[in-house]
Amino acid sequence: MMNSIRVRNFLIALFAVIISGIAWYFGKGLSGDYGWLMWVAPLPVLVVSFKASSRQAFFIGFLAYLIGQLSWLSYLLRVLPPGLAIGFTILLPVLFGFLVVASRKRVLAKQSVLSALAFPVFWTAFEFAISITTSDGTAGSIAYSQMNYLSIIQVASITGMWGITFLLTLVPSAMAMSWHYRQNRRLVLRLVTLSMGFCLLAMLYGWIRLMSTPSDLKLKVGLAVLAEDKHHYDDSDSFEKERETTSLYLQKIQELAQQDVRWIIIPEKVINITPETRDSIMSMFIRAARVNKVGIIAGLTLIERDFKENLSIVISPDGRVLNEYKKVHMVQGFEGSFRVGHEVGGFSADKLSLGTAICKDLDFQGWMRQYKDPAILFVPAWDFVADGWLHARMAFLRCVENGYGMVRAARQGRLSIIDYHGRVLAEASCENNQEATLQGSLPQERIKTFYSSSGDWFGWLALGGTITFILAAYRKREDAKPG
Repeated sequence: MMNSIRVRNFLIALFAVIISGIAWYFGKGLSGDYGWLMWVAPLPVLVVSFKASSRQAFFIGFLAYLIGQLSWLSYLLRVLPPGLAIGFTILLPVLFGFLVVASRKRVLAKQSVLSALAFPVFWTAFEFAISITTSDGTAGSIAYSQMNYLSIIQVASITGMWGITFLLTLVPSAMAMSWHYRQNRRLVLRLVTLSMGFCLLAMLYGWIRLMSTPSDLKLKVGLAVLAEDKHHYDDSDSFEKERETTSLYLQKIQELAQQDVRWIIIPEKVINITPETRDSIMSMFIRAARVNKVGIIAGLTLIERDFKENLSIVISPDGRVLNEYKKVHMVQGFEGSFRVGHEVGGFSADKLSLGTAICKDLDFQGWMRQYKDPAILFVPAWDFVADGWLHARMAFLRCVENGYGMVRAARQGRLSIIDYHGRVLAEASCENNQEATLQGSLPQERIKTFYSSSGDWFGWLALGGTITFILAAYRKREDAKPG
């Protein structure tokens, strides 16, 4: 009899691991096609963990999340050294296992609505802590899985992305606890009301926000990227090769200018310049801007003897250099020799406040909140093919949080025009390594958001909630000791 019970419990746990793992594998994938699965992915694991021991709950959580993380493994092996890629793949499931154990203890210790908040509070605090302490910023957050659902992500204009993470984990936590305490009808009603109430309020806010009418004043922009084999990777490549690449980009700029665009952006690191060749290359872009009467944002690599700089050069339609922004956040393993920038890339033109940042800078919320004025942000970028959708959407969430539009041109990724709601107004792919161009218009206004003025208050609140839960558990343990 005892053996049959053990076998049954093992099979139930195995089923939970498989179902949760599959949901995470597809829900957290790089394409965003199955983001809806994230709303139920933790549910089987949580349900089973409430019936299991702490050790069993840890391994159930670890294995399920590990299956989900495998959807990223081939991508991570491409962008990271093998040891780091495998370590990252294993580390997150380990941490998730501990989150499951901690949530389980709170739920079993007290039948209250507050217990259902433990899992979402722990997870939100964990993601927030990672974002402010590591070189990867917000990369890996489950909030980005929801970027196809505009009404949901609007809550980020109040809470930042942490509100999305909280909602995603609150629903399965409340459902799992409702099932565990299903005999307590009053508690179940409260749990359903809590979780569904938060979600409906967030969606209602999103629908109302999306109904707002944008300004009739539009800025017409163009984006261009050459076929990947037209770019040069070797620092020793000759000036003539870089000059040829520059000429090809200037042809694209001229073609886009004939479509009455006002500003044109090309991607990150498309041309290498040195102190000796800088003036010659820059004069070509300046002349093109003046002749075609268009502003140009160009991603260039300055190669000095002892260091490099990743630059976004901004040239006005009358040929003035308005900004030379230096990338602030580097990609680990790829940009170790690059000197870090420290200045925000704001500039004014056409009676507009505009801005520029580069690729991975957009992974860091704190840095992007420092852009206080721009109505539109121009972002040269370079992605890794497989993450074309995901890394673009990570950047787009900054639009929702801070209320500005964005024009993002990524090599081996997407050319995108986005409004301040995170809505994609126009997009073209160059993930096939072929050339692409795009032109379109976006509102030339910035809207104020609570998040942009208040910062990561929700993330800090989650950290405070985590500490409160821990202290409460410690006090209960001390009270339980014999006097």
